[in-house]
Amino acid sequence: RRRGASAVHFVISGEGRVEFDGSSLDFARHDGMAVPNWTWHRLVNASKTQPAFLFTVTDRPILDAFGLYREQVDN
Repeated sequence: RRRGASAVHFVISGEGRVEFDGSSLDFARHDGMAVPNWTWHRLVNASKTQPAFLFTVTDRPILDAFGLYREQVDN
């Protein structure tokens, strides 16, 4: 998916990877990563049995307030 809001993800627990623009970046506990607005991305959990918990901060609320937020999902 891609969104009109930028996001910063902080990994609380678990491991995985974020895939974006044909690249991927592994993440683990205590990592932080930024996803720029309108970038195709996907978060993938590395474990089939343990969850990955991420704390995410976005600028979506202000974009919603002004009617500027948009989102596209690739099926």
